[in-house]
Amino acid sequence: MYDTLHLWIPTEVLSSDDFGQITQRMDNVTEHIKEGRLSHITGRVGRTFRTSVNERGVSLKGSLAKYHFGNNYYTLTRRDSQEAIERLSDELILPVSEAKVTRIDMAQNFTMEHPAGVYYDYLGACRYYNRLRQPQSVSWQNKKRTKIMYDKVAEMKSRRVDIPVECRGQNILRYEMRYKERLGSQFNQPVVTAGHLTDEVFYRGLIEKFKSEYDSIVKVKRIGMDVSQVKTPNDFRELLQLVAIQKMGQEAIEAKIEEMRLRRQFSRDEYYSREKNRLRQLGSKSSMHAQEQPIDELTAKVAYSARHCE
Repeated sequence: MYDTLHLWIPTEVLSSDDFGQITQRMDNVTEHIKEGRLSHITGRVGRTFRTSVNERGVSLKGSLAKYHFGNNYYTLTRRDSQEAIERLSDELILPVSEAKVTRIDMAQNFTMEHPAGVYYDYLGACRYYNRLRQPQSVSWQNKKRTKIMYDKVAEMKSRRVDIPVECRGQNILRYEMRYKERLGSQFNQPVVTAGHLTDEVFYRGLIEKFKSEYDSIVKVKRIGMDVSQVKTPNDFRELLQLVAIQKMGQEAIEAKIEEMRLRRQFSRDEYYSREKNRLRQLGSKSSMHAQEQPIDELTAKVAYSARHCE
């Protein structure tokens, strides 16, 4: 499940020999001079991890999956991750397991019945995140985290990466969860180290977060004017509202609410967030449309992946 990692090894955990010889284990080494003195040295390890060395420590940034498999299409198990971290330690002759983790990306590819873009509009708003729709992706962002869904095959083609045989001609939707800031507070740890990444309890907690972050996204159901389940006038009004949400799009309606907030049209500030929450709850209702929809396929696959992730 791990993809991109940012690791920091401070000089305090390094011996003088470690620190003095690390550049000999790097490729494409470049010395950077600032104000007449050596500022830092950059290079790569295993053609994957971008490495920077200065007097304070060693920075490693790259995809653990690419380092282990040669690409980030295949999913790392916990055991794979442990082997990759041990190999990175051996290659650098550094205590990588003691490195502080400053970014973690979790990712999973799903082979879908439809092209990836079909699913984006079924994935609506998410509380505490800003939703951003792009032609090839949809993402939810805040200061600490980003979650994103995108077409993995299209992404590999744009990067001119060799596409694995098993995913050629397939519809591959990739879901990534990126933890970018203050990992200790996000995971209730004084500090998150590379050693935590292969701890079974910590890893299982990450998988549960991976699923719960997906579950927190409002699933927008596609509504038709099927009145067969309408029993009360309120049911009928809800059905009309659901059709309006589908026609306008949840983002457009939330943008209108935000516009009204800026104009201070409601008498009380809490009315704006209350209307947004009511809109999200209504948009996720399925009582009027029990037929299976594309989003149900994705939800089932995310749940299955979380249950069976090793």
